Amino acid sequence: MKATKLKLFLSIALTATSFVAHSQDASSELAQAAQAAAQGDKAAAAKHLQNAANKGDAVAQFNLGVAYASGDGVTANEKTAIDLWQKSAAQGYPAAQYELAIYYLNKNQASKAAPLLKTLADKGDPAAQYNYAMMLGKGDGVKKNDALALEYLQKSAAQGFPPALQATGQEAAPAQGQ
Repeated sequence: MKATKLKLFLSIALTATSFVAHSQDASSELAQAAQAAAQGDKAAAAKHLQNAANKGDAVAQFNLGVAYASGDGVTANEKTAIDLWQKSAAQGYPAAQYELAIYYLNKNQASKAAPLLKTLADKGDPAAQYNYAMMLGKGDGVKKNDALALEYLQKSAAQGFPPALQATGQEAAPAQGQ
């Protein structure tokens, strides 16, 4: 019995150590990517992002997806960008979820965008609340629901999101210095 508990403890300890090392490894790659980008070396930045993405880092997957979408440091490749955003979004990374949702909306795939936007909207993201409200109001990719659309729109407006303020007839606060 003691040997089994010891093996289990060692297994958990090794797994935790491996996770921490993996996490530090990915963080190191992200730091190197940021440094390379700051120096204008987009190819080196992409290489470091790729290393971290290969380790499953959601932030790296998202940012590498952005690089593939724009051709920054890598050859532009929409499919690779989407694959990376999907991996990152599946891990719950909000920026990837939003980018993927907007991609789907732009490709007239509202039913794929809706669950991503709803998740973000329910977490309080004002842009997602606004976009999800618009989908609910039109029945675009979701069942039309004016009452729920108004609820999400009001939540977005309450956070000062300019399109939501405009849609609700409120005035957006003027930019500072104007």
